Parts: sequence; C-alpha cells; structure tokens
Amino acid sequence: MAHHREHIVLFPYMAQGHIIPFMALARLLQQKTNYTITFVNTPCNIQTLQSTLPTTSTIRLVSLPFNGSDHGLPPNVESAEALPFIRVVDLFKASETLQASFESLISTICEEDGGLLLCIISDMFLGWTVEVANKLGVFHSVFIASGAYGTVVFFSLWLHVPLSQTSEMESGKFLLPDFPEANLIEDSQIPENPRTVDRKDP
Repeated sequence: MAHHREHIVLFPYMAQGHIIPFMALARLLQQKTNYTITFVNTPCNIQTLQSTLPTTSTIRLVSLPFNGSDHGLPPNVESAEALPFIRVVDLFKASETLQASFESLISTICEEDGGLLLCIISDMFLGWTVEVANKLGVFHSVFIASGAYGTVVFFSLWLHVPLSQTSEMESGKFLLPDFPEANLIEDSQIPENPRTVDRKDP
C-alpha cells in the first residue's frame, strides 16, 4: 500500500509579481513541512519555473492546458507582463477557462491521496478556485503578495461601494469607516469602478 503525504496545492495568477511570491511560499512550505507541494500554472510559466528550481526540489510543477490565442491573446503569451496594460483584462477572462482542468486535477489528487489534500492556496484573482474547492470539499485559502496597507485599503473600498453616494466623496475626499488609519483618501486616488459600481450588480 502506497504511503501518501499531506498535500498542498498552490495556484498563482499568471504574472511574475504573483508567481515569484507564490514560489517563495512553496519553497518555505517545502523546507518547513513534509507535505507534498504542487504548484499549478500554465505551460509557459511552468516551463520557466522548471529552469529555476534546484534538482533537489520536491515541489511538483503541474501545467494546465491553455491556449491564449483562443482568447485573442498573442501566441505563447501566458503572463500579464508580456501584455500591454489594456490587454491584461483579456488574460483575466482567459484564466477562467482553466477551471475545468483545475477541477479535474484536484479531483485526481483527492482520489490518489486518499483525502489528504489539506488545502488549495490560490491567488485573489482566481476567485473561481473557491468554487472548485467547495465542490470537492477542500479547504481554500487566498495568498495575497501585495503590501498589507494597500490590500486593506483595497478591500475596505470595495466593502463600501458605491463611494459616489457618500457626503465625504462630494467634497473630494473619503474616510474609510473601518480603516480610519488610512486618513482621508483623495477622490483622484480611487479607481473609477469603486466610485460608480452598483452594489446590487453581481
């Protein structure tokens, strides 16, 4: 009977600013635990990572099928920094097509490991991974590699949309109710979406 180790799956968004910190987390988990660590991404990104890992690494790299050309992206472009900023949204949309392959991978891991898949750690930009985790009964966590201050401001802004309906915003400044330490935020610092979005719009 094969011995199965506890297992963690990491899945960053397809951008080096996300992949690099996720790989740092994977290496830390490898050093501190005896878990099986699986790192998931698209083929070009996995190929790049293979050349950076030492031969002694036990981190398992898994690529999911992805063809950016099917979504209007240039051939073999699978990372945000290879695109002009205006096209990054196309990569976001294209990433949703990875859901079926990711679900199949997680299902296989669950079967092979006999229920020892501890958790999926994914990127905040891959929200659909939560659906996969819930469907298969796997714990899910989000790893955010950006700075803590900016992250708290970002989430606080979205908790209080639409910002345009507040009296503070009318004066050109806005105080976050649950994060007063941020002080007054200028209207010019806030992206268009949080200012005008309809809370009832899913």
